[in-house]
Amino acid sequence: MFRKLTALAAATTLCGVASADDLNPIQAELSYDIAKLETADGAGEVMSSLERQAREACEVAYLSGMARRTDFVCARDILFQAVESIDSAALSAEYAASDLAIEAPSQRVRLAQN
Repeated sequence: MFRKLTALAAATTLCGVASADDLNPIQAELSYDIAKLETADGAGEVMSSLERQAREACEVAYLSGMARRTDFVCARDILFQAVESIDSAALSAEYAASDLAIEAPSQRVRLAQN
């Protein structure tokens, strides 16, 4: 059974350090298969899928749209919220090993909620 969740973040429109004026709110809708969370291998598949979805949600265009890059602060914030929302021990173990794992969301999440 597939479930969906929504996470809020903010992506920068520029490369480098961003001010609040350079941030675009992102509302990402992620989906996952709840049945896969019953096994460690399945939780790994869910984590890979959530990481991909978070990165895609946080892709931003720059150089007048000629290039794209992932805003990793945004992707980390979205993934953090997804794992917290799903609340699965197996998924949390996979998250701890992820290169996108953080201990707390960035200040951008607060900005996105305003």
